[in-house]
Amino acid sequence: MDQYNIEKDLRTVRAQFKACRQALFVMGDPVRQDILILLSEKLDGGMNVTEITAKLSLSRPAVSHHLKVLKDGGFLKAEKTGTQIFYSIEMDEPFSRIQKLVENLGKIAKEIKTRRSGSGKKASG
Repeated sequence: MDQYNIEKDLRTVRAQFKACRQALFVMGDPVRQDILILLSEKLDGGMNVTEITAKLSLSRPAVSHHLKVLKDGGFLKAEKTGTQIFYSIEMDEPFSRIQKLVENLGKIAKEIKTRRSGSGKKASG
């Protein structure tokens, strides 16, 4: 039976953290979390800045700033309709990277717990 190589997974996780740094920063702000939740609830085409501003009771410039950060981070798409821009969720890529990171962290945590318990068993991969 192959011994679990935690060092290899730690190198992978280190690289994944680096690749996820921007996405984790974007998601770490409570206002941006509120915007993501708000837009996730709006499945029929998105919302414009005015609608988001009204729902969150923030200034228009503040909402625009957070929307730009979310869009630049790959969490939103913006579609222009006439003179308005509608924002909607588009987060497959950043969440896919974060999901892989979390899976590998879970694998490492399981291995550490197994080693600390002294049971002699190794976590399967």
